[in-house]
Amino acid sequence: MGYQVPDTITDSVYLHLKQDIIDGKFKQSERMREREIAQSFNVSITPVREAFKILSGEGYLKITPRKEVIVADVTLRDIDELFQVIGVLDVYAIMKSFDKISSDDIDIVAEMTARLGRYVKTHKISAYVKQNLLIHEEFWKITGNDILYQSLMNLAEKSIFFSNRFFSLIDNPSFLKKSLKDHLDIIEVLKSRDRARLQSILTAHWGSEILDVASDLES
Repeated sequence: MGYQVPDTITDSVYLHLKQDIIDGKFKQSERMREREIAQSFNVSITPVREAFKILSGEGYLKITPRKEVIVADVTLRDIDELFQVIGVLDVYAIMKSFDKISSDDIDIVAEMTARLGRYVKTHKISAYVKQNLLIHEEFWKITGNDILYQSLMNLAEKSIFFSNRFFSLIDNPSFLKKSLKDHLDIIEVLKSRDRARLQSILTAHWGSEILDVASDLES
């Protein structure tokens, strides 16, 4: 994903705080102390407060009735709802890119998927989540549909935040391996140009299994 260049001090604080939240440097339900953060950035409290408001509006932070600012606690329902939305758009984007994908594109995705496999072996969940998204982004770019691409990118960062939470909850290596197998299968069907099989894999990839895991966790 491309790096967004900040225009103002508030933008800079906002972008850094959001990335730290996504990366898990601030834990869920952790209180954000504006004076400490302002000191760490060597800025006044005002841009920190403004950044808090933006992040609250985006769902990364929550402002309590007592005006305390805490990192949002992602629920299984939040995860499921986001995955449903990004899943529909992702399947559409990859299928739309099908006829435009070149052999070189497939080689690039295959190399990226090999790295994904190494993260599964070493159980580096955060690195896996980011690499997984980068692979999907390759397909999004190929569509040539700027609105579709931007819509997916707007969901992408929150997807990382939610995915880290999801995988930390399930802590199930077999689920990670299933995700990797889907990616490996996608490469094979792209090489064979099997459109129907690709549709089937993608639909299952974003299908009911996530819901099933969430239900098991709640029971």
